[in-house]
Amino acid sequence: KINTREDIERVAPIAVRMLDNVIELNFYPVEKVKNTNLQTRAVGLGAMGEAEMLAGKGIEWGSERHFAFIDETFELISYNAIKTSSDLAVEKGAYPQFAGSSWSKGILPIDHASEEAKKLSGRGLFDEAYDWDALREKVKRDGMRNGYLMAIAPTSSISILVGTTQTIEPIYKRKWFEENLSGLIPVVVPNLTLDTYEYYKSAYEIDQSLLVKAAAVRQKWIDQGQSLNIFMKLENASGKVLNDIYMLAWKLGLKSTYYLRSQSPDNNIDEDTMDRSIECEGCQ
Repeated sequence: KINTREDIERVAPIAVRMLDNVIELNFYPVEKVKNTNLQTRAVGLGAMGEAEMLAGKGIEWGSERHFAFIDETFELISYNAIKTSSDLAVEKGAYPQFAGSSWSKGILPIDHASEEAKKLSGRGLFDEAYDWDALREKVKRDGMRNGYLMAIAPTSSISILVGTTQTIEPIYKRKWFEENLSGLIPVVVPNLTLDTYEYYKSAYEIDQSLLVKAAAVRQKWIDQGQSLNIFMKLENASGKVLNDIYMLAWKLGLKSTYYLRSQSPDNNIDEDTMDRSIECEGCQ
């Protein structure tokens, strides 16, 4: 729901400030964790609901229009998150390990993007929404409040609670059961109508290289990683196919992938159930 320039410029600064406040307010059962958090002041501003956003706008998952739209959206998020953290450094002080960091040298996430990743969205050099050179100078001059700033985490349970699609992935199915530590939860994709039906495609029906390429478009703007699952039909699974997918992710500069998910051989039992009980408890 937050994907326009006006909304991102309004919400991102609040979100970064809230995440930074958690570092002070949190309870740390282990002293080493507390020391690390206070030294790096790491946070992870993320995203979820991409599939719902695309369906609502009539954008096909994996299309050129999709790549161009998320490229612009994550540029807006990245710029406003970095600017806010730099503003907080002026207000409250930079994180202790800022000196000597990439931030201190004016090196931003977009500066690490591969040339291949930059070509994916079709946006040119002069299509950028902001003055990034001015932001680099501001970061070098004013510092950063947070050593690590953006990451897309898995949101399998959270997205159900807030009524959207999980993280940055295509949907599992239009309707299914989520199985986690809480049991079976019936799920229907949000705003499923005749207008949105065709834009909700199952992750198993989409060419997995498109998932990787979409992640590469986002990764240009993100300093940390993404929870990127790979969905594999059993009839398509082979060493070569998997090698091609993960090598593509490496070549395009992805910092991480998440689970490799395959469909159960016994489709009569599991075809309508997404089993998340195998995931870590914190992810559920």
